[in-house]
Amino acid sequence: MMKYRFRGGGAGREAYERFAKWTPSKGFESKAGWTSASDDGGFLLLVVVDVATLLEFSAKFKDLNDELEITPVVELSERVQIALNAYAWSTLSPDFDSNPEDQLGGRDEALRPLD
Repeated sequence: MMKYRFRGGGAGREAYERFAKWTPSKGFESKAGWTSASDDGGFLLLVVVDVATLLEFSAKFKDLNDELEITPVVELSERVQIALNAYAWSTLSPDFDSNPEDQLGGRDEALRPLD
């Protein structure tokens, strides 16, 4: 997910004109976009094959933005399954110990100065 905020002046107009002429590179897909009600920026939901493809896109528009924030996201249903698998693993794995003090050998030993 990319959040952007235009610079002042005519940056928003220039960004829209540039975007209208822009052609996505291989491995880049713009799934959805939303503009803020104040028309000073917005959000893009992007799918990219790698970080370099994302950087190539953002570099073409970065000069028109005061803010450009990129946050990796996954669909909620995918996240739920990942979480459930992790929870199951943590309760079944013999190497997993949910008590940090036990992992460190107890509080007194964990706080003991190094020799």
